[in-house]
Amino acid sequence: MNLPAAGPNIQKRDACIDGPGAFDDYDLGIHIAALFVVLATSGGATAFPPLAVKFPQLHIPQWVLFVVRHFGTGVILSTAFVHLLPTAFKNLYNPCMGKFWHKTYPNMPGAITLGAIFLVAMLEMGSHRYIAGSKAHLRSQEEYRQQNEQNFKASGAGSPGAATDEASEKESQSSGRNTSHLQVFLLEAGIIFHSVFIGIGLSVSSGEGFVPYWIAIIFHQAFEGLALGTRIADVGLAQEKWSPWLMSLAYGLT
Repeated sequence: MNLPAAGPNIQKRDACIDGPGAFDDYDLGIHIAALFVVLATSGGATAFPPLAVKFPQLHIPQWVLFVVRHFGTGVILSTAFVHLLPTAFKNLYNPCMGKFWHKTYPNMPGAITLGAIFLVAMLEMGSHRYIAGSKAHLRSQEEYRQQNEQNFKASGAGSPGAATDEASEKESQSSGRNTSHLQVFLLEAGIIFHSVFIGIGLSVSSGEGFVPYWIAIIFHQAFEGLALGTRIADVGLAQEKWSPWLMSLAYGLT
């Protein structure tokens, strides 16, 4: 009895599962080494700016931190648009992904990118609105305090006590500091979420393209860590006992 020939869908599925380069050239040893290299690079780069602030005896100039912060931002953008975006187009055009991605609507990778940029812009606008509202609240408190001081002077009762001024000043500083800390925590949360997918991509890649991809990820994670670490140092978290090091470790582990 002759069996019918395999249909095109079965042939394509077999090619996707057993095609060349699927599992043959997966080097487990180099992938394990990559994990530790990326961990050390990411964690060390993030911890560098807080170390420079916490230990002034290292004599690291401020312009160095300025350069690494903005250079790190440039590396993040260039990695996204020069390396990751073309790779996304290439992978989503793979016939194994299904007809929708490479025939029905092949522009979907660009649409996803645009949607992600729009979402980030909306989140940033919302954050600015929240921070602006907090600052307006602080300004109204300060204006209220100054008005009370003027009323006391006009009535001849003298100015309010120094303790009241000091408490108001501490409250304003604490509120502003908490807002800055919240921004940094949200920034790291977003970076960690993004790094998880980078790690997944690194873990499943293999073949001749693995080493260049690994090098690109090392540079990306290092300079992204420098940008994050500089922000941690800017808002004063470097002076805390555990926060900067736990944040550096969390970024390195992802």
